[in-house]
Amino acid sequence: MKIHLVMAPAWDNAFPSVGAPYIVASLKAAGHDVRLLDGNIDAWSRFKGRIGLAWSRWEAWEPGLYEKHLAAVIDPYLEELATEVANARPDAVGFALMGTNNYPTRLLVRRIRQLLPDAKTFGGGHGMTRELGQQLVTENLLDAAVLGEGELTATELMDCWQRGDSTRVVAGTVQRDQDGEVRFGEPRLAAKLDELPPPDFSDIPFEKFEYSSLYGMTGAFPIVASRGCVLRCTFCSEHAMWAKYRFRSAENVMQELRDQTRRYGASEFIFMDSLVNGNHRQLIELTRLMNEDAGEYKWGGQARLDKRLDDAVLRDMAKSGCQFLIFGFESGSQRVVDAMDKHFQVP
Repeated sequence: MKIHLVMAPAWDNAFPSVGAPYIVASLKAAGHDVRLLDGNIDAWSRFKGRIGLAWSRWEAWEPGLYEKHLAAVIDPYLEELATEVANARPDAVGFALMGTNNYPTRLLVRRIRQLLPDAKTFGGGHGMTRELGQQLVTENLLDAAVLGEGELTATELMDCWQRGDSTRVVAGTVQRDQDGEVRFGEPRLAAKLDELPPPDFSDIPFEKFEYSSLYGMTGAFPIVASRGCVLRCTFCSEHAMWAKYRFRSAENVMQELRDQTRRYGASEFIFMDSLVNGNHRQLIELTRLMNEDAGEYKWGGQARLDKRLDDAVLRDMAKSGCQFLIFGFESGSQRVVDAMDKHFQVP
């Protein structure tokens, strides 16, 4: 099948999302013809001088404020993006919903539906909840909503559509069944992370990413060494998005670092994990492997407070190229920390 994946604004302008490139890689591995259009960074590069602050004020992209402040600029761009997709005449169009771009994505889907009435549409991503998926399928904006991790689900969905089977409700989706009823598919078993192909960034214009407060990590390559979190903090949505905490082998992560460096000339990586030290042994082994490559990388990510992150470990991490770690303290009150289930002791 010929498939276009599209991301509407707005998301980050410092580095690309890693979710859509993972889907691209999985669909290509299954033999599909796939193109990724990052409308977010394209729009940012064009309109940052006019609406740049909106990329850090997500409420501006919601109904009401969007029409007041952004529609005059973004609506013509969405029309242009929809026309580009329609002119390519893909068999299916997928949309990356990040929570911050749900409303512009709706506008884009609606227009592509008008221009390409015979194309299948699907969507997924961090912003795709069960409720939103059901709503979008019920409104006939999407033929299928992908819930949770999308690599295996999107691949099976495309295979079904390629065979002409559009009424089987694939596991991990919301779809209409053969009677036209909107139904939830069976839960999708989590993928084995080491078996997934590495994300494909071949359509990403890295030169358009221009700003990051993270120690010069502008345009860094996102990488994922684990999914989920070892904690279940009361305020956090990570445990709702990911079924459970899982991690890749250090060797598998290291192979991706080397491959992306060789393929794209990458040298700076930002780990998109909830925690780079969710598995301490994996972190130690990965640091050792990076040090064996003689400090070719710069990297950083989020971490939790852990006594095992002692001076020796941190020195080895710095030697391997670690530029920063982001810790979620939230509060200096032990009572509040305990209420949030943060599981650390305030000094």
